[in-house]
This record gives sequence, structure tokens and C-alpha cells, in this order.
Amino acid sequence: MTTKTQAPQIPGPLGVILLSLRPLISFALRTLLVLTICRGVFVVWQWQRVVEADMLAVVLVQGFRFDLVLIGLMLTVPALAFPFLASNRLLIPAWRGLLRICLPAVLLVIIFMECSTPSFVDQFDSRPNILFLEYLNHPREVAGTLWAAYKLPILLSVLLVSVLTWINSRQIGRLVDRIQPVGVVPAILVTPILLLACLGMVRSTLDHRPVNPSTAAISSDPLVNDISLNSTYTLIYAIAETQHEPEGGVRYADLEDAAVIDFVRNGMDVGDRYFSSALLPTLHKQVVATPRARPLNLVIIVEESLGAEFVGALGGLDLTPNLDELSQQGIWFENLYATGTRSVRGLEAIVTGFTPTPSRSVVKLGKSQKGFFTLAQLLGQSGYESSFIYGGEAQFDNMRRFS
Repeated sequence: MTTKTQAPQIPGPLGVILLSLRPLISFALRTLLVLTICRGVFVVWQWQRVVEADMLAVVLVQGFRFDLVLIGLMLTVPALAFPFLASNRLLIPAWRGLLRICLPAVLLVIIFMECSTPSFVDQFDSRPNILFLEYLNHPREVAGTLWAAYKLPILLSVLLVSVLTWINSRQIGRLVDRIQPVGVVPAILVTPILLLACLGMVRSTLDHRPVNPSTAAISSDPLVNDISLNSTYTLIYAIAETQHEPEGGVRYADLEDAAVIDFVRNGMDVGDRYFSSALLPTLHKQVVATPRARPLNLVIIVEESLGAEFVGALGGLDLTPNLDELSQQGIWFENLYATGTRSVRGLEAIVTGFTPTPSRSVVKLGKSQKGFFTLAQLLGQSGYESSFIYGGEAQFDNMRRFS
């Protein structure tokens, strides 16, 4: 008795194309699943704020939209490579290698960014942005801070990311193994469809401008608006934004010197008779209200990353009893304007009197650490001995050189 062995079936042209595209489709579905689950967890976590903003439906609809934007961005490179690598037998190994490595790697980044989001939200009340990358310039301090505060979340995130990456690599790898050359003509015909699909997902609109984070900025709560996005997208968008900034940052408008001087003098609340120099128009004689035989010691306390909502003397939670007590003994500034978006901007304003400059903060400019006025320099002329005591790591934001 003999049995007839059935020959393996060779898929038709359409089947061959679908086999070659199935890893891309699988990647898109996996990305949607991961981001939808993470957004659902995010909504549950921030449920009260989402409900107060009446944004649940918007968050879910816009979230799906921006997830497609990210998928379109991530699939653009494979779509461009498709007609070259998937078309003939000699290059098909390169196509398989591209998909086998890139798709799980991109999924790894997406999962990692979502896992890192809660800790970032705790600190900055927003999804990861350009600060996420800036702080990575100081990996030692950042790693130490994160490990001290988030040991369990870090361990769980590493475990989750590792397991999901392993699963995705195996499952996508099985799809990649079945890929066959599609032929030159089918590849040329299919590529415009792939590129149009990617472009459509990235733009997500037929309007003049494609969607961007402002599309989801419907609520007055920025964090709720951010839930509609995803963290990989917000980081990519922030990086793209910085590429369009002019050299040295935003420039200030021009005003006549006389107008600027009058504006500053009026804000100083000093009588005209006390200004003593035409060359230095803000130089003035400071009249002592209460003369003392011996000047008082001066201690300036600058507390970083401590919002008013956590300071009792500013109407916040009763978490700072020592600071509250000091507020009754010294000069307590409770109505100041921030001079920038980073701590170093505030520090340079307090210590040197600098307003925000178009370039980077003077604290971080390595070649600008001498030759300018500081409060310590002024006090030194009156016999004071000054110390700069910083509670962080000395090389962070160039603190050691600045001090």
C-alpha cells in the first residue's frame, strides 16, 4: 500500500504579497493593542481628572487617531524599502532581516516609553517630552534618583518589557520566515498603496496641516489632553520641534533703549534722585531703612521642584514646617514670576540677575563661567564670605563650574 505525498501549496501573486505584508499588519495590530491597553490604564489612573474635563470619549477617539499616526510613522521606512528588498530572491533575506529586527525593536521602544510614562507624569504632570531626553544627558544622577524612588516599578517594567519583546520577536519571526519574493511589478504596484496608507495615517486629516498635539488640546487640563496622545509620539514631536527653533532660541522683540530704561526704573519703585549714573542707568543709591552696626548674615534658600501646593506657607499642604517657620522670620517671596521653564533659569536669575537669554542658560554654558556680576561678588565687596551649597550631584547642569 502506498500513500501519495501532497506537495506544498504555492500561494498565488496576491497570497505572496500578503505573506510579505503580514508582519507589518501584525506589528500595527500589536501596537494598537499595547497603546489601547496603556491608555485604558492611564484613564483609570487619572479617572477623576478625565471625568471633570468631560473628555472620556475624546480621549478614546483621539487616542486611536494618534496611535495610527505613530503606526504610520513607524511603517514608512519598511514601505519605502518594500519595492527594493521584497521584489526578488537575492534581496529577500535583507527584507526578512529588516522586519525581524526593526519591528520588535520599535515595539520594544513603544512599550518602554509607555512603561516610563507614569514616573514622568509624577514629576512633570505630562507625557514624556524634550525634558525626557535632556535629563538623559545625566544618566548617573537620573538613574540614581529613579532607582531610589521607583525600585518596584522599574523591576516590573523591565520584566514586562522583556517578556513582551520576547513574545513579539518569536511571533513576528514566524511570519517573517514565510515571506517569499513578490516580484518587481507587484512590488511597484503595491508600494504607492503602502505609502499612501502611511501618509494618510500620519496626516490623519485632509486639512491644510496634519494633526499635532494641539488637535487633542481640548481640555484646560494639559495632562488629560496628553492622555489622547502616546508617549513615543510626544517624544518624537518634541524632538522635531527643537529642530525648527532658530539658532540660540527665541529672539526678543526690539525696543528703544529709553523705553526699556523707563520701564525698568518704574518697576524698581526707586525715586529718580537716587539714580546716580547715565552710563549705568539702573545704578542707584540704596537707602538703608534700618541702619545696623553689624550687617546681618544672608541665607538664600532656593527649593527646586517644590510646588506651592506642597508648601504650607503658600496655602498648600502642611508638609514643610521648617520652611513655614522660616517664612515668618525672613523675607518671604510669595508672588514671583518664573524666569524660564527649567531650574537653571531660576537659579541664574537669583544669583546673577540675568533675565532669560536667547541661548542656553548661563549656568550650562561652559565658556561663560566668569566675567559677569553675581550676588556673591557684590557681597564680597562688603566683606561677606559666600558659599554656594547645592544638594545635588555637582556635574548636573554644570553646577560645579557655575558655583
